Parts: sequence; structure tokens; C-alpha cells
Amino acid sequence: MSPWLGDGLVAHYAGDEVMPADALAESQTLLSTGSFVEQLSGTMLQSIWTDLTPADNTITLDLAAR
Repeated sequence: MSPWLGDGLVAHYAGDEVMPADALAESQTLLSTGSFVEQLSGTMLQSIWTDLTPADNTITLDLAAR
């Protein structure tokens, strides 16, 4: 799991991450097991790779003092 998690963290911090097919397949495999630890790992992997709106790299923040 470490390659997908490591790459996921790098993509997460860079912003606008897109989960690669092999990481998605691995997370689905983990989620389908009967093991709580493996299911938790699958959930964590999908969470790291899930990018919510707004887009990270196209947002403008106005930090001017008012």
C-alpha cells in the first residue's frame, strides 16, 4: 500500500489529485476484505486521493487587509 499512499500524499499536497487506476483497484480490493484493518486502509487510500471542490490550483484568495 505504501507506493499508493506515498504518491497519494504528494498529489494531495500538490492539489487537484486524480486517483490512478491501480490505486483505485487496490483500494477496492482492500475494501472488499473482511478485515477491519484492510478496510480502514482502503478507506484511507480513497480519502487521500479524493479531491473535493473547489479546485485547488485555480482558486484565488484575497488576502489584502481591509
